[in-house]
Amino acid sequence: MWIAGVLACAPVVAEPVVPSVAVPEDRSAPTPAPVVEAVPEDRSAPTPVPVAGDSEAVARETRSVKPGINEPYAKVGAAKRWAKRFERDGREVHDRRVEIVRALGLTRGMAIADVGAGTGLFTLAFAEAVGPEGTVYAVDVMPGFLQHIRGKLEKAGLTQVRLVQATDRSSELAPGSVDAIFMSDAYHHLEYPQHTLATLRAALRPGGTLWLIDFIREDSSDEWLRRHVRAGKAVVLAELAAAGFVLALELPLLRENYFLKLKVAEKAN
Repeated sequence: MWIAGVLACAPVVAEPVVPSVAVPEDRSAPTPAPVVEAVPEDRSAPTPVPVAGDSEAVARETRSVKPGINEPYAKVGAAKRWAKRFERDGREVHDRRVEIVRALGLTRGMAIADVGAGTGLFTLAFAEAVGPEGTVYAVDVMPGFLQHIRGKLEKAGLTQVRLVQATDRSSELAPGSVDAIFMSDAYHHLEYPQHTLATLRAALRPGGTLWLIDFIREDSSDEWLRRHVRAGKAVVLAELAAAGFVLALELPLLRENYFLKLKVAEKAN
């Protein structure tokens, strides 16, 4: 998750939710070793042209915009417990996952990054869509979630998925490595969005797309959602613009979440 949380990944609103407070570290069990798989740089693809203002936005971002939001997902064994929340009937992105994957228009041989992959709700579906000749990068800040996904992959016999250990400031994707990036209920888990978005923009190949799903947050939203999700769509779009992305399309597929397709902004004249 992104921030399987990450990135991916917040619980549904309708269900009682654990407050986002720091979870005491379980010192009785060893912390899983970080899951790191080097992502080779695609040297055939040029590095995206910097967009005016994005480096300034990164420089201004000196503090986390939502400290502690990912702590509930860090405890040993958390992935198995959260999988029951993320992968259940009644959660909108779970119920509409087939239509969501279809909307991305993935084809065999493509490379896609599932950023904030969480427990792998979309990871395996992406692997089937791009086929054995394609590549899926499952990206998350939580080692336990990546280990959970590894178990799913081994059971399914899928070899086209690579696990990528992200940090709170970087997706750890190589420049020019993917055709598409997908984030489901993960953007609000980014603690340093401008830092992370800079690495996502660099990871996209020319013509690549960023697909973003996140909770609709309004003044009328319930108290938990307003506390957990720090910003509504307008603020998110402003942050994406500062990072060099432009909105290409908003898909009217979901009711509880907005579904955006974004591209890298063209170089200003």
